[in-house]
Amino acid sequence: ADRWLIDREGLQEADSCSAYAEQGGAPHPGREDLVWRVWETQHQRHVRDPELVATVAPSAVQIVGRASAEGWRDFHGEYRLVGLHQGRVAYRKTGKTPHAIRYWPGGDRWLLDPCGLREGDLDTCRAHADARGSVSPGAPGLVWHAWDEMRSSFVADGTVF
Repeated sequence: ADRWLIDREGLQEADSCSAYAEQGGAPHPGREDLVWRVWETQHQRHVRDPELVATVAPSAVQIVGRASAEGWRDFHGEYRLVGLHQGRVAYRKTGKTPHAIRYWPGGDRWLLDPCGLREGDLDTCRAHADARGSVSPGAPGLVWHAWDEMRSSFVADGTVF
């Protein structure tokens, strides 16, 4: 069978493995839509694990722009990959703030959320970008729109990422 394999023993010519996903025409295993099955000794078979994902998303992204905009200094810095949220990769700012970058499926957008990784159909954010199929919020070509206090609206800003 055409499968992507994860194995602690390294490359082998055997069909035994710790986890696998059906290839399904995927050119590489770094796709969030692949369904992974992990060996469960108790059941003596591979079992679907919705928490396991292989991704090509970066392990961290940086928020660096809007230096002169009021209230943005707290958002600057490194955001580390923390897992999946709403079916996509999610990032949390290092340090003691709840700030996060998360996916909002209701609008197909990446959101910079000052309140963290919230559940539900919440689109409250400080900045957003239309996801358009991107695997991470740091993907090239995304146009970020940042909240502008003076205008009381979101404005396109190429300096956010």
